[in-house]
Amino acid sequence: MKGDTYQVRPSSFSRGRGNIFLVDLKTRSVLWSTYERPRNSTPDNLDKAAKTVISRLTKTVKH
Repeated sequence: MKGDTYQVRPSSFSRGRGNIFLVDLKTRSVLWSTYERPRNSTPDNLDKAAKTVISRLTKTVKH
């Protein structure tokens, strides 16, 4: 309606880059998390960051 004001919330995607969470869908509990910020958004750097995250998760699961 005319005169109504709406608050626009900023996207959290731009602030939270690098945070990775593994969440149980039923309980919404965070099972595991890590932080790995890529140097930039080039495919090579994103692949490197993904490999690092996978390595950390694999080490955690094995222990």
